[in-house]
Amino acid sequence: TMHNGAFIPWRSSTFLIFLSACLCSTVRSDKVDLADWSSNSWSVTVDGVMGGKSSGRLEKTTSGVVFSGSISLDGGGFSSIRRSFSAKNLASYAGLWVEVDMMITQTVGVTIQLEDSNTRLAAAFAVPQDKQGTMTSSVFLPWSSFAKQIRGRCNNCNIDPSAIDAVAVYILYQPGPFAVTLRNIYAVQSTADIPVVTPVIPIMAMTDSDVRDMIETSIARGTIAWNKGQPEICGAIYECTMWTIRKASGPAEGVQSVAVAATDMAKPFDVNLNEAPAWIYRRGFDTILSAYNGVAPPRESNYPAEAAGTWAVLAMGRAEAVPRTNSTGAGMAASTSAEISISGSTSTAPHTPLLGMGVYALAACAWAFGV
Repeated sequence: TMHNGAFIPWRSSTFLIFLSACLCSTVRSDKVDLADWSSNSWSVTVDGVMGGKSSGRLEKTTSGVVFSGSISLDGGGFSSIRRSFSAKNLASYAGLWVEVDMMITQTVGVTIQLEDSNTRLAAAFAVPQDKQGTMTSSVFLPWSSFAKQIRGRCNNCNIDPSAIDAVAVYILYQPGPFAVTLRNIYAVQSTADIPVVTPVIPIMAMTDSDVRDMIETSIARGTIAWNKGQPEICGAIYECTMWTIRKASGPAEGVQSVAVAATDMAKPFDVNLNEAPAWIYRRGFDTILSAYNGVAPPRESNYPAEAAGTWAVLAMGRAEAVPRTNSTGAGMAASTSAEISISGSTSTAPHTPLLGMGVYALAACAWAFGV
């Protein structure tokens, strides 16, 4: 055999071919499918094991699965699906790419849990709202975002990407019916392996009344999750909502300026690792709602240091230029009869969903609904 003008004995060339084949067989795929919807290996678990009344079901589609059901806070508050498999070594991968269909009605918080032989840790993201219900959304969750233990406490625990043996999807503490279409759950080497820039946020036409309804609904849902010990779900819902407002066409200039300021200020933080984004977005929401109500924004002292500063007031500018809007009650309906805890106490507050997020938010929340 001739190689670069020289002859190589047959056995040497055979060895080179064999070596080449071995090297090719060890090349990583750019993504690993953890969902494998065709495998029939997914099971549904609801809070009935805790005496709860939530429901869940799984239906295959041509593009993935629809995970649907209803969440009741009476005795539980969750519905989940789970798949186990032989341990996968994903140490050379960067995290998960999750693709879902956008929601028609309201933003929903979703929790993805990964498991190894010793640990179960989760990360949250939110599915954005698309009025037409025709768009898909993608998020990237790095391994570092998987820091939440859904049940129990685990200090300084880390998921081991070299031994992942199960994945689960939860809807937690968001009362009422839900239906989430899941398309893909892939481990990816980098965000470059995802065909879109994440996170995918819709560009919608929104009136200021639409913005108000979306904020009130998100606060109602996020507050319940926060008070149930799931601040990352609250943060994810708030973040998705604020980015939707930022990208929308139609809201008042001051409203979008606040959305821009809040999202820029929260960029350095991961909602799964830090409560700061939730506070930043909450202050932005309160500033926007105060402009819609035609009153002064809440005092800076109502918020922790992470959300402090003059950024919200400066971003709003001339609040009188923002049109007055009235609440439609959409947000309040989202948490009717929800149990809200404030600074360690518990009360049933069906018409005050803004209450919660601890003592800092109490004054701002009470102001928002005139209570």
